[in-house]
Amino acid sequence: MQVTHPSPAQPALPLSFPAPPPAYVDMPGPGARALAFQPVSSLLDGTRNLYQSVTSRLLASPDDDARDAPGLALVQAVMAVLRDHPWITLGCSVSPDMLADEAGWAPLLDELRADNRLARRLVIELAQSDDRLESRQALGLAGRLRKLGCLLAIDDFGAAGGTVDFLLDARPDIVRIAPAYLHRARRLHGVGGTSGLIRLCRRLAPAVVIQGVDDPADLLRLPREAGVWIQGVLAGLPALHAPWLRPSPWRLAACAGERH
Repeated sequence: MQVTHPSPAQPALPLSFPAPPPAYVDMPGPGARALAFQPVSSLLDGTRNLYQSVTSRLLASPDDDARDAPGLALVQAVMAVLRDHPWITLGCSVSPDMLADEAGWAPLLDELRADNRLARRLVIELAQSDDRLESRQALGLAGRLRKLGCLLAIDDFGAAGGTVDFLLDARPDIVRIAPAYLHRARRLHGVGGTSGLIRLCRRLAPAVVIQGVDDPADLLRLPREAGVWIQGVLAGLPALHAPWLRPSPWRLAACAGERH
């Protein structure tokens, strides 16, 4: 599985250099949204990233934890950044109902089919829906994306609604354990107490990501072994101005058509 760089502890840019511009999902202007990049970091040494998880945030309030719902515009924007940065791997959230829109995915599938190197650097983060039928149908298109080279990550496993049967059907490359699981472990178990679910996930996928790792004490609860990765404050906050972003502004809304 591809590991990307730079390291999760991104250095601050020198004051003499301007911060690189954000990658826009919308046209720049009032109410514009931009991409926020958060590293998924190795628990073993903290010097490697599995990939950067991407969300969309309002440019006017980028620190607001309320993220936009995933949509095809986000996937298109992420693919545009991948085209410009051939050394990076990015992932974004995709909902089961999004995967039901086969017509909307058609041009993206064509592009991924034509560019396997790009496809192999795109991580599809799919959460199980409360609607079991919808979730199973979503795995159909997810399977096609995997055949094109994309990595499949099952998101928010361990939260309400996530089932082992879904993992068995999905056969993912990555399992992303929900932040709520670690939060419960803090309250109920103290040190230790998280290894059972992590061991289960490691049997079902090559890589496990523990989300919500925000407290240094969390590191004592997690097994330091290959294949275990973390996402949260300790790995790095979501950043609009990632140091590796090329300094030319993008108009990524053109992927889905200009909005006026």
